[in-house]
Amino acid sequence: DQGGGADETRGLTRQEMSAGLSAHGTAQLKNILFGDFDPLQSFVRRVQAGALEPPHREVALHEATLEFAIRDHRVTVTRQPLELEGARLQLTGALSFQGALELEVNADLRGIRRRWVERGEETSALPRLARVYLAGQLAQPVVRQEVGTSQARR
Repeated sequence: DQGGGADETRGLTRQEMSAGLSAHGTAQLKNILFGDFDPLQSFVRRVQAGALEPPHREVALHEATLEFAIRDHRVTVTRQPLELEGARLQLTGALSFQGALELEVNADLRGIRRRWVERGEETSALPRLARVYLAGQLAQPVVRQEVGTSQARR
């Protein structure tokens, strides 16, 4: 599987060309590992719905297609659908070329395939959509309560 895209830039020097770069494309994602970060547990806590059992292995996004744009030294996505362990996610935000992340993640948690170990409410009563904002460096994102000034919704 491959992705695709188109790009354009202008300038005479590498710096000018880098500053003027704009592109769009698609990427085929496979086996993206989240390290110590458990995004589903973060969503469940955010909506105060209880707790999930810890994953038996590192949480991974097994396969997805992602459409993106590049402009102003940032890779952006808008309303990109993904599935993670049965939860349906929608991503909107940006990742700078230096690794700074600003991402809004909307999640429908009703299809999670992990066992609930504690419930604030029945899973059928969960809100259809939980919203979480991730920020910081890509390697160690933190959950925030609101969108920052970087305008992740562009």
